[in-house]
Amino acid sequence: MECGQYRLGCIVLKLSDNKSRVTNDYNSGYKCLQIISDSSTAGLIEWNITVHTIGKHDSSKKTILDRIGGAHQWSITGREVVIGAGTETYNISLLTSTPSLSRMTGSFSQVRVSHLLKSAAIAHVLGTFAVSQLLIQLQPQDDPAAQESAEMPNPELGFNLKQDLKATLNNPDYSDVIFTCKDGVIMYASRLLLSIRSKRLHNLLCKKIHEPSPSKVSLPEITSVQLAVVLEYCYMEETPSLTLENVVEVFMAAEFFILPRLQEIVADYVKVNITDFASAGRILSKAVEILETNAGDNALFVVIRQYFLSKKLVEGQLASLSRPALKVLLEDTAVTKGSPTDSFDLFRFVVDWAFEIVGKTSEDEDRKNLLAFLNNPHDRREMQVAPSDYGISSKAIEDIGKVIMPAVKNIPFGAMCLHQLAAIVDIMTFIPDNILCAAFREHVEFGVVKCATAFQKVVFTWNVDSDSRYASYLQLSENKSKVTNIHYTPLRVRHDGVPTCLRIISDSALPTAGLIEWSITIHTIGNNASSQSLFSIGLAKMEGEHQWRITGTGVVTGAGTETYNISSLAGTTITFRANMTSRVCTFLVNGIDQNLVWKDFPEEVYLSASLPDGASCEFV
Repeated sequence: MECGQYRLGCIVLKLSDNKSRVTNDYNSGYKCLQIISDSSTAGLIEWNITVHTIGKHDSSKKTILDRIGGAHQWSITGREVVIGAGTETYNISLLTSTPSLSRMTGSFSQVRVSHLLKSAAIAHVLGTFAVSQLLIQLQPQDDPAAQESAEMPNPELGFNLKQDLKATLNNPDYSDVIFTCKDGVIMYASRLLLSIRSKRLHNLLCKKIHEPSPSKVSLPEITSVQLAVVLEYCYMEETPSLTLENVVEVFMAAEFFILPRLQEIVADYVKVNITDFASAGRILSKAVEILETNAGDNALFVVIRQYFLSKKLVEGQLASLSRPALKVLLEDTAVTKGSPTDSFDLFRFVVDWAFEIVGKTSEDEDRKNLLAFLNNPHDRREMQVAPSDYGISSKAIEDIGKVIMPAVKNIPFGAMCLHQLAAIVDIMTFIPDNILCAAFREHVEFGVVKCATAFQKVVFTWNVDSDSRYASYLQLSENKSKVTNIHYTPLRVRHDGVPTCLRIISDSALPTAGLIEWSITIHTIGNNASSQSLFSIGLAKMEGEHQWRITGTGVVTGAGTETYNISSLAGTTITFRANMTSRVCTFLVNGIDQNLVWKDFPEEVYLSASLPDGASCEFV
């Protein structure tokens, strides 16, 4: 044996005359020294090593290793632990109790070690005063003793079916069919095992009774990488060779061999292991290129679509998608509409993606100007604009239009508000009129009427229950249109038992049918800043909390609706428009439609308000 990389070790590593026995004679300093064999070889080989001692000090005994390869991926430690690249970790009996440590014919006597390096040597890391002896020199493949030992039964077999089948994987000794793959690689398999796992393989490998079954099969569509994972699945229902780099090819191979369960495994692997939008986009782009794109329920498409659309996207996260991949991403309109990404924001991100596709960088003036325009559709003051008004060339609109058009029908324009649609109409001249008209119609199809002249204006009055113990704190105007909570006690000294907020409802319920409109002016929302968020107006049943309300700080909630934020109500006038036949209601703040809808309220519903100390509102 010869010394390894530690040159100092040559002084303290003592070799016997025949160079078979080595001892670490160093008593301080380095606790472990590495040494490797004189040579490596190929073929079927066997060797034995006797471990005389595993070190003088307890702290160093755990470091003695019998290892193959300079990187020490395959080893048995002095503390009984066996590890190997691509294998699990096992525990065996203490090394000093076994005079002959290792007997190898490609595997340890107790644990199979696989994926050895093409060029490897026996290696040791020896603790202080550790002694090992190589008893039998390496024997080449043509040595009769080596051949005889290779034929000896492996004591590992027979204890675990999955491990036994793994040992036969791509092993010519246990195979009766040879595959030649697309990349020219030869692979071996069992005809019986494959034919019962896959209908396609059964038809390929098992002929009729009077016809000879093929022993050699050419697979011009399948690479060795794909077939390796297919064989792993067929033999063990595991896929250790599956990676994010080959998932698309393996999915295609599973489709080719009619292995739906393997397709599910691939899709689940992607779902668990995908961690970034760039990788997700590349996988989807490759999948769209080589898989059937008309399969809407393709599990791989579904998983990646969910990855993108189940998150709130930001600008730039679509960049790795190809043109066909974007179309597939948006194909499931139900998923797109249910995405936490706002539909208009999604459109902006598609526009940004399109600029990337046509080669316009983030510094391009057309790109910057158009995205800036789309970023604030509610801030526009002009009734109509042209692209040139915002420094956007018609050529830029035309170029991105060609890229976006194949996917444009899958963009949820109908979920956008009227301001957003107006911005698109003015600038995005490539979008077909029928798509935009359908989007505008969706604002009517919900039964929400927004034409001011269609509504009958109604003035309501407030009802203060004179029997209430707190009635004296609610001051009404003579016509009962204005109400004020006149109670005031600082919250930090409030001990009089009066609630922080007093509730009041209208004298009468809303009518059960027809189109009605009413307005309320908010004079103040309370004296204490800490209680102003308790102010609210809206709709409520005779008893119970407000199910549909706007708070003083601008939070809008409604039964069956999401929560929105608008500006503070202090000093504003709220105009409500309700279609009582359809049971829906919209509202405007200082004349500006908020494009929010309350719906599904009951037949008997009242106008209501919750007033903290000093709050005041009035029907107008």
